[in-house]
Amino acid sequence: MAAVVLEDFYKTWLTHQPSPRQTNIVMKTVVVVMGAFSVGMVYVVEKLGTVLQVRTFHSSSGGVLELSTLFKQSFMFLMQTALSLWGVTSGALLGLFNMGLFLPWVNCKVSSKYYMMSCCLIVFIIHWT
Repeated sequence: MAAVVLEDFYKTWLTHQPSPRQTNIVMKTVVVVMGAFSVGMVYVVEKLGTVLQVRTFHSSSGGVLELSTLFKQSFMFLMQTALSLWGVTSGALLGLFNMGLFLPWVNCKVSSKYYMMSCCLIVFIIHWT
């Protein structure tokens, strides 16, 4: 992430080439800031806890509707869908990354074609085996 910030943001704003010392300082600063932000977000998420789990509504017939059950079912469905899609695309994305890393002469059209073919193959393997 530090290299992305350095190349895409920091170097585009400069009119001159930064020295190795300036580059080193920017990289270390971005790493420390991103690490602190990530650790801070862990505490924020930890404090959220089960926000939606305690809410209940009373229906017009006098019964209690638990929204936590509805939210749990919806959330579990969304998580299963997301994990399935992640499982399908992550292997193909790793192959695409390695193709770009080790075969730099491959153009965008070919890499997109083989990415889609590998996603279809993974879906076929998962669904019909």
